[in-house]
Amino acid sequence: MPAPFRLFPCCLPAIAAAWMCAAPAQAFEVLAAPEARLSTRLFDVTVRSELSQKVRGFRDQSYELSAGAVAPLEDWYRPRTLPDTVFRFLTPFGPDNGLVWGFGTGERGRKYRIDPSIHVGWAHQTWLSPRTRVGLQVSAQIGGRMRERTCTADYGEIGGVAAVNCRLAATEMPPEQTLAFLSNTGPERRIRLNLSFSHSF
Repeated sequence: MPAPFRLFPCCLPAIAAAWMCAAPAQAFEVLAAPEARLSTRLFDVTVRSELSQKVRGFRDQSYELSAGAVAPLEDWYRPRTLPDTVFRFLTPFGPDNGLVWGFGTGERGRKYRIDPSIHVGWAHQTWLSPRTRVGLQVSAQIGGRMRERTCTADYGEIGGVAAVNCRLAATEMPPEQTLAFLSNTGPERRIRLNLSFSHSF
């Protein structure tokens, strides 16, 4: 079958770099290339997962100290390791099917942690005509949970030393109540389904 006009909508680096593709590549697009059906191939690298980008937003926040100085949160929420990066591979099983698998590196900062993750799924393509192809990819993520750590704040004679949510330490909320707003969550989409239609002219 002829390869469709659009093989890879996203860049396909061999290793993670300091940039991110506009949209993840899909495994069925690798199946469309005959030379890629013979061995396992890396088809997508996503630098900064969904939760890594969420933590990045925390870095823009700050709070005011009792003396009036502004303390930024950037250092507490800056990654001390490689940002959570997801590598996805395709192992073909015949010309139209393949096992999708991969992993996320996880990420650590002073006040948070993103667990490593495993990704597994299946890709299939069907040719409706010699020039028209429909591709389907289903994948699931295991792990990758983000957990936020507490700070220790000194409230003086009023409240003494207490554990508090770092992002809410300077609010009027009692320290013990801020703990309920610590992030302890997994990715919003653990199961992904992608459908593609392509036609070569």
